[in-house]
Amino acid sequence: ERNYPVVHASQAQGFWNKCDDLMNYRCLNELKIGILGVGQMGKCTAKIFKSLGSEVFGLVSSTREPSDSIDKYFVPAELPELLSSVDYLVNILPATPDTDQILGGGILSNCENVGFVNIGRGNVIKEDEIIEALENGWLRGAALDVFNVEPLPSESKLWSHPKVTITPHVAGESRAQDIAECFVTNLNKFDSGEDLDCVVNWDRLY
Repeated sequence: ERNYPVVHASQAQGFWNKCDDLMNYRCLNELKIGILGVGQMGKCTAKIFKSLGSEVFGLVSSTREPSDSIDKYFVPAELPELLSSVDYLVNILPATPDTDQILGGGILSNCENVGFVNIGRGNVIKEDEIIEALENGWLRGAALDVFNVEPLPSESKLWSHPKVTITPHVAGESRAQDIAECFVTNLNKFDSGEDLDCVVNWDRLY
């Protein structure tokens, strides 16, 4: 939205650049954000965007009423409608059989100049389909932290694509101190007979 590639290029040239590309942007309170996967991380993400004035939509597995942070929920059958309604799309879905290629098969053609952020898992779409979506104008840019194959092969066209930003699966690192803190908290809750935090449902695979 703020066109930081132009900022970085201008800085490298020592150029005080106040071009239209940097002056014309939308504020967060003008944007509609779609969040795929409204679990613990998705709810936190929605809360941040909502607090900054964005309209927030969420993709979930079953029908539910709007909440404080989510203006409208969509189920997978309504995904095309969600995609056609948003300015930015944030994927936080886990890798399960149900999420395999959920954004593939040309479904992104429902988007129009949408920004895509993937911090969930790479199984939701193939890399060549991301490039197709960028070149067709369905996506305006992509910030990608996860991929089908990791490390991302050096020959991947994503590395050099001007509308792609790549990070090496570090968006949500499990730091040792956080794991230790969670373990101690859960141990105390277990001893007290309370429900534990961050419990994995092995039937759902997340």
